[in-house]
Amino acid sequence: NSISITRERPLIKDKINLSGTLSFLSSSGVSEFSNYGLSLGSRIIISKAFSINMRALSRVRSSSSETEISNFAVKLSTNYIF
Repeated sequence: NSISITRERPLIKDKINLSGTLSFLSSSGVSEFSNYGLSLGSRIIISKAFSINMRALSRVRSSSSETEISNFAVKLSTNYIF
């Protein structure tokens, strides 16, 4: 079973876009576990040709024996159209 909710919102006259996703995954069978995720990001539009993207992602894995952070990442990138 899984579910994911994503939302994106423009700010400041479409110069900054914020986005976020909450996710959940549940598995049963040979091993039972659940994954929870949170992703937050933004895009800053400098001009029609140049933008900066930032994103942070965290995932937590939970099983019958333990709960731990399974993934954490931060990404910074740029886009330039020639």
